[in-house]
Amino acid sequence: MSTADAIRDYQSMNALCELPDYAKDTRMDLEGQFPYIATPYAGKANRPYDTRYRTTKPGKKQPRDPIREILRKILPKRLTWPEDERKANRPGYGADLAPENYSRLVDSIARFIIGTLSGCALIVPMVVMALDPSLMKSLVVVSVALVVFALVVGLVFETDNKDTIMATATYAAVLVVFVGNSGGAGGAATS
Repeated sequence: MSTADAIRDYQSMNALCELPDYAKDTRMDLEGQFPYIATPYAGKANRPYDTRYRTTKPGKKQPRDPIREILRKILPKRLTWPEDERKANRPGYGADLAPENYSRLVDSIARFIIGTLSGCALIVPMVVMALDPSLMKSLVVVSVALVVFALVVGLVFETDNKDTIMATATYAAVLVVFVGNSGGAGGAATS
């Protein structure tokens, strides 16, 4: 085996997901069964059962999106890293790197922001169309809102083509139904 192979093996082993709870439980079980081996050298910090267990199963990684990244950079580090990952990846935590998974707080705030923005994406065009309604104004508002929505979904959230088309079509359908049932059609009839 060459040095390059050994380095590749080391890197691939370090890329595997750690199981910190399993390691702690196993150490406690072994220390309970074999207490005389747990501290073989009195007064020394030798812990023979401290082992790092890893799994070949892929870890759950949250996709990166701009909202969560902005929150990670704004909020204190201890609020953005989950507790278990903070313990398992102390070097990454100390170097201010992005965590594999965001904390529940960051995830909840990001979901709230996305939900609020998506609600505004529907409400704002509808309010604009309802004020002094006309068919031309409604069509222009729907067209502009649809282009902005497609840009945000496609560029900011980096969705697949299929997901971008489905989201944009759904958004367009909601706005077109509003145009057909409200001021746009009524405004054209009264002109």
